[in-house]
Amino acid sequence: MPVHTLSKKDYETYKTKAYFLARQLAPGYPCEELIGWGMVSLSKSLNQYVPDGKMCLHSYIVQNMKWDILDAIRTMRLESRDEIKKGVTYHEVSIDDMENLPESPKVDTDVLDLRRAVEKLPKLRRKYIKAYIEFDDREAAARSIGISLDCGHQHHWQAIRSLRTILTDDRSSV
Repeated sequence: MPVHTLSKKDYETYKTKAYFLARQLAPGYPCEELIGWGMVSLSKSLNQYVPDGKMCLHSYIVQNMKWDILDAIRTMRLESRDEIKKGVTYHEVSIDDMENLPESPKVDTDVLDLRRAVEKLPKLRRKYIKAYIEFDDREAAARSIGISLDCGHQHHWQAIRSLRTILTDDRSSV
């Protein structure tokens, strides 16, 4: 399979295209992560493109980038199909309606143990989450383990996604 290369200018053009696709397709989601998915898609598209006369390289890249960003959005959104099957649901509530919140569900702490779930996280992410729980502040947690605030935000986001998966996939093993 032929591998296509890009100039620095073309790379920046596709990075900008990934930004615009991320803003267009998911205005409420973390833009940097979606741009990252778009750039992974760019690399994948350059490796997989076969010129057959049906689609030019640019169209192929942009279409695949759009599909991959949409796939990333599906994995990040609340209430995936798998979670619905498992009975995990979420309710968005206006701040004005805080007194009318539904009753919190009963949680069996013998089955759902956050401490054991945190221990299953990768080492740096686990250190960050433990620091976050201790300080109750993202900036202090990031500073305490020697990473930047932006990196701390990424670890926070990824840890929440991982913990959600760990706690909902196999509740008996947590």
